[in-house]
Amino acid sequence: MNESILNIPIDIRTLNEYAKRLVTKESRRAITIREIIQLATPRVANREEVMQKMIHLSTLRNDCNLSEFARALGVSRQSVTNWKDNGYLAMTISNRIKVKETLDLWEYLISQSRETHHSVHGYGAADLDKI
Repeated sequence: MNESILNIPIDIRTLNEYAKRLVTKESRRAITIREIIQLATPRVANREEVMQKMIHLSTLRNDCNLSEFARALGVSRQSVTNWKDNGYLAMTISNRIKVKETLDLWEYLISQSRETHHSVHGYGAADLDKI
């Protein structure tokens, strides 16, 4: 498992609301690690386009700063800052984004989100077009 995944913060309020819905709709008493990972998956408009840009960037650069990353992906610097603050970016000691490691992390989170989407029958599952 990617070590970065273990450091993704999850908003307890979101997790609590999700758990309440599971108990109410499915009478469940447990949540899987996959479901928790799905809750932590970054939401990105135009996900496919952003991922393609990140793949391309990973062939050009090993690392970059937040502004360079934002420009390359066509998103705002604030979005990149939010991703960093939420643990969705692999960072160097000098506060630069490790492009390939970030791409690997996102691919893993998206793959787990897809599996979770099918396993939780839509209750709280992410809209895959926005992941």
